[in-house]
Amino acid sequence: MMIGASQSIFLDATVLHQKTQRDWVVLLTVDRKITQPPYKVLWSWDVLAEAIATLRDRKPTIQERALGEWADALVTHPTLREGKVVGYDPKSWPCPPGDEHDHHVVAAAAHGGASYLLTSDKRLLEWDVPAEMPFEVWTPDELLQLLDERDPALLDRRLVDEVEYRKKHEEADWEQGKLGAIKALVEADMGGLAHRLCQRHGVALPAAEVDLGTAGPADEAAKS
Repeated sequence: MMIGASQSIFLDATVLHQKTQRDWVVLLTVDRKITQPPYKVLWSWDVLAEAIATLRDRKPTIQERALGEWADALVTHPTLREGKVVGYDPKSWPCPPGDEHDHHVVAAAAHGGASYLLTSDKRLLEWDVPAEMPFEVWTPDELLQLLDERDPALLDRRLVDEVEYRKKHEEADWEQGKLGAIKALVEADMGGLAHRLCQRHGVALPAAEVDLGTAGPADEAAKS
């Protein structure tokens, strides 16, 4: 399957509550410097609520602002709010075996006509998706590797933004910011994309710190 402006991706809560995954996937669609967004982001109230609850459970003392800013962006940003999926009925769609708590996720993705369901949930990733479903289940790393294969300048643009953020907020220089941004990808289970960026930008990460695994499905799709 190809990825492009006509495709849409549905974000599972596992992506929404992971800051690095969320930023790299979502910000590519709202960056004003990018005239043609690479895809459309879809989401639902259910996954948003689940993501917020997960963050609150994992970080009981996190400030409300840290939760509210990105959630508000989904709800209010002109581009992102158009991706809200409503009107779905889980009973109308197949349920992943033994995973009834994710039934609403696959139902919303199918109802919204998603091309990809993005998740880090192992059970969803191992699900043999029925042919009647319009989407494939991929990780954020797999999707962004495919996008990097087709348009590396787009991912380089995202990396520059990450480095500039770190220079401003962490008093890092350019090389420190670049290293920090790529290490954050690895820590967020996006080692395949990190590996591609390391190769392209001459960044060496200590082997003892990271596992730069590559994601087979994205590599195979990129060749098609």
